[in-house]
Amino acid sequence: MSHRTAAAALLARQDGLITRQQARDLDLSDQVIRGFRQRGEWLPMLPGVFRVVESRPSPEQRVRAASLWAGESSCVSGIAAAAWWRLIDDSPQAVQLTIPRNRGLRAQPGVQIRRRYLHPQDRVVVRGVCVTDRVKQNALVRSGLRVYRFTWFDLTQRPDAVVAEMRAALAAAA
Repeated sequence: MSHRTAAAALLARQDGLITRQQARDLDLSDQVIRGFRQRGEWLPMLPGVFRVVESRPSPEQRVRAASLWAGESSCVSGIAAAAWWRLIDDSPQAVQLTIPRNRGLRAQPGVQIRRRYLHPQDRVVVRGVCVTDRVKQNALVRSGLRVYRFTWFDLTQRPDAVVAEMRAALAAAA
């Protein structure tokens, strides 16, 4: 398989994204990579992650770019994980990544970092991206419970609405 064919296959699998390391693994030199960037064929998304100009930017591409940037020990979590699972329609403004405490990554524009240990059973690869597993939430739902999620803003700025929603849920369950 030629370098061009291998790169095209990788780009197709990754929503038009490639990392500098992946390009090097395909035997593309730093000079060739620099040429792609200077000609505007590869656009930087995050440090070491590029989008080919032919690809259409999308929320999925932003999530995948964050995952590629952070590497294999990272896992997409929070609202971004719910969107990746297609549990919600809205894409988050920022991609939340959970990474091990000992990783030296710093947040980037559009990427939030959460440092903590994530048990291997809580990690799953969906469409090539590690995301937090939804099994725990599904187990609660299967047992007949409804999972409510409130943000700190909800609790502090609209407590009456939160309490009303909880009362309605309790009344419905009774």
